[in-house]
Amino acid sequence: TIEEAASLQVFLDHIMINKANQVIEKVEADGSGAFSFNFPEGIDPGVYRLRIGSKKVNFILEDANADIQINGRLADLQQYNFTVSGAGSQPTQIYINTMQGLLNRKLKADDIKTLVDTVSSPLLAMYLPFQTLGRNGQFLATHKAALARAEATYPTSDYVTNYKSFIQQTEAAYQQQSISNKGLPYLAYRSTV
Repeated sequence: TIEEAASLQVFLDHIMINKANQVIEKVEADGSGAFSFNFPEGIDPGVYRLRIGSKKVNFILEDANADIQINGRLADLQQYNFTVSGAGSQPTQIYINTMQGLLNRKLKADDIKTLVDTVSSPLLAMYLPFQTLGRNGQFLATHKAALARAEATYPTSDYVTNYKSFIQQTEAAYQQQSISNKGLPYLAYRSTV
C-alpha cells in the first residue's frame, strides 16, 4: 500500500541492464493506495521497477514465487523511505539500505565493492555497481567481480550478457580516455627553410 497513490495507475517494469526497460504489467491502486501484481506461474528473477505517477523505486526478485509487500508514502519513494517485507524481500531491503546510505553520504564506492563481495544475492551484487558506479573506469574491477558472481548463478541470463557488454564498453571508453589523457609526445619541429 502506498499512501497518496489512491486510484493511480501502478506499473511494474522489468529493468534491463544497458537496454530499455520493459513494462510487465499495469494495475490501478484502490482508494487507499493498495494494489497487487499476481503472477500465478511465477516471475523471472531480476531487477524490477515500480512506477506510480512520476515516482519510481527499484527492487530485486531472486525467487520466482516471492511475495513482497511495499508500504510507504508516494512522496517518499525516491528517497528510499518505505518498508519492504515478505518472502523474498531481503535483497530489496539491502538495496534500500544501501541507497539510503548513499543518499545520506554514509557509504562510498569501497562500500559497494564490499557489498559485491559479501551480499547473498548475485543480482543485487551486479545491479548495485551498475547503478551506483556507472561507467567510471576506475571501478572496472568491482564490475568484473559482480559479473563473475552473477555469471556463476545465471550463466545464460540476459542480465549477464548485457552487463558483460556494459563492462566491455566501459573498459574501451576508459582505455581511450587514458590514451587521450596521456596525449601525444612532444615533437620538436625545426624549419629547414
